[in-house]
Order: sequence, then structure tokens, then C-alpha cells
Amino acid sequence: MTPEAPRPAERRLVHVLFVDVVGFTTLVEDLDAEDVALLQEHYFPQVAGLVAAAGGQVEKYIGDAVLATFGLPVLRPDDAGAAVRAGLAVVESLGGLETRLGLAGGTLRARVGVHTGEVVVTWAADGSWRLSGDVVNTAARLQAAAEPGTVVVGPDTALAVEGALELVPLGEVALKGKAERVRAWRVDGRRRGPLPTPGPSAAGRATSRPATPRTATPAAPSGSPCSPRAGRRADHPLRGDPRAVRAVRVHHGGRGARR
Repeated sequence: MTPEAPRPAERRLVHVLFVDVVGFTTLVEDLDAEDVALLQEHYFPQVAGLVAAAGGQVEKYIGDAVLATFGLPVLRPDDAGAAVRAGLAVVESLGGLETRLGLAGGTLRARVGVHTGEVVVTWAADGSWRLSGDVVNTAARLQAAAEPGTVVVGPDTALAVEGALELVPLGEVALKGKAERVRAWRVDGRRRGPLPTPGPSAAGRATSRPATPRTATPAAPSGSPCSPRAGRRADHPLRGDPRAVRAVRVHHGGRGARR
């Protein structure tokens, strides 16, 4: 039987979540190798479980960092919000992990960056995929710009979640390796809708997803300088991709992206 040929590469809109533990290198220096292994055995499944419960999928582990995507293989209306809520859940879950491992409070702190944009998805014959594009790098740089214990999002993610999550504008942020500054927002802890909780298995995607919030209170009036909707280009990715526009319309109760 001839194996099925992989799908051709395609451009897709995705939401990338990047999580990193603050001061992990220093922490490792102070711990025995067996203790480091025990920490990782608890930390990675916990993050993977929270990502899966929100409907995302871990792509890879890079040292102590976790890279996850939302929107693959299927883009869902609230994937941006799910990615952000997963990031908030990871940040808030570390206190419980410290208690279970007998670590002092404040030992484990994470920074989270979430960025939305187009990537090229290269599909393998087994259904897995590889991402190419600057979205992953930007998510990592947004994470590095975040304060410990916070989630920072880029403009396209902010546009998608502004009606469901409180956003604090950080202005234009200089990101390492980026020629131009990137507008960024910190996600306030006041949120609408449930946070994901780890399921019984962190290996697969969750079968159920958090409900889309029914109320929407923008962090700032549409069109104001601190609103994610201000200054959108005509070729903005959330306009150009019909799936993304449809997702934003559903998420915001039919309003969609500003024309």
C-alpha cells in the first residue's frame, strides 16, 4: 500500500505561546542534578496539561522554556483567548508546584509571551507539522520583555482578546533582534471566563474548551491610542485571513475587525 502523501505546505494564522522560568540557570546551580530532574518531571507535564486543557499543543521544550501553539491543526474562534488564559494559568500554577516540591515561595516564577501571526506550516506524512516564520521568535521576545509572573501579548493577539481580557498598554517595546519596536500589552489578572485546569493526561489536546466569555468590556475605547484596534493597516493579518476574521467576529459577538 502506497503511503499517503503529506499535505502541501500552507500559510496559516496561529497563536504562539512561549513560557520561560525566571532565573532557571541560577536555580539549577543551587540544586542537585536529581532535584533538577524531579522539578522538570513535574513542571513540564503541568504546563503541557494546562496548554492541552485550553485546546493548544506543546510544540517543543527548549531548555526550561515551553513553546506551544493554538490554531493547529484547526483554527477555533477563541484560540487567542485560550492561549492567553493558558499563560495566566501557568503563571498562577507555579505556587502549587513549589508547595508539592517543598520549594520556598517565589522560587518558581514564569514569564509568558503570546503572539499572533502568519506562519508557513510544513506537514509531515504522520500529520505532524513544522512551523516557519517570525511569529515564534516574536513570542519569545515578548516573553523576555515581560515582568516575572506576567503575560505580555503582541498587537494581533491583543486585537483578538481585548473584549474578554483586561489589557494594560506597555507602548512600543524594543525587542532583542527586532529592527522595529513592537506594540505590547500586559494582561491584567482580572479576566472573564475560566482558567484551564490540567486534565488527566497532558499528552493530547483537550476534548473540551473553556466557554467563550459572554460579556465584553474593552480595555479602552476603540480607536484610542492604547486600544489594540488603533492604526490597523489595510493588509493586517487579522483582516486578510477569512478564518481569522470569522474567528474575531464570533469572539466579539459579531463585531469583527474594524474596517
